[in-house]
Amino acid sequence: MPQSHLLKGLALLSLSALLFASMGVLIRFASHTVDNATVVFMRNLTGTLLLLPFALYQGKRFFITDKLWMHLWRALVGLAAMYGFFYAIAHLPLSNAMVFTYSSPVFIPLVALLFLKEKIKKLLFLKHKLQFYFLNLLLFLFLNDFQNNQLLNCKPIENLYELE
Repeated sequence: MPQSHLLKGLALLSLSALLFASMGVLIRFASHTVDNATVVFMRNLTGTLLLLPFALYQGKRFFITDKLWMHLWRALVGLAAMYGFFYAIAHLPLSNAMVFTYSSPVFIPLVALLFLKEKIKKLLFLKHKLQFYFLNLLLFLFLNDFQNNQLLNCKPIENLYELE
């Protein structure tokens, strides 16, 4: 792979993460004034309006598919995921909600096993079992208000190292 493709990929990945975080902030602001269903509807309406020029340009070809049921299933699952994600952003500390958005790789092997019938190698299974354990630990810490030092009377992080 040429170096320019690697740099472009890293730059776009960084931009994507920044935009995703910005979207979380905007969702949080919107959730103060409207309900979750309205935020999800407006997000989907925006996506539809952005795709409309492509659909009009290509005409009927844009909508032709051999796998309509798969597209409908993906839309339903995506809508449920978006609703849950936006609810989490509205009701959890933003940093906590965003951390869990990056936990999807933990669930991918399970989804691949269930829906695609892919086999999971033992080492990969062990790795994902360990990741799932740490995800549960993180969830435990969030639920026990780790940030407010309620878990096992932990010292605040900033006091662990004395700065001079």
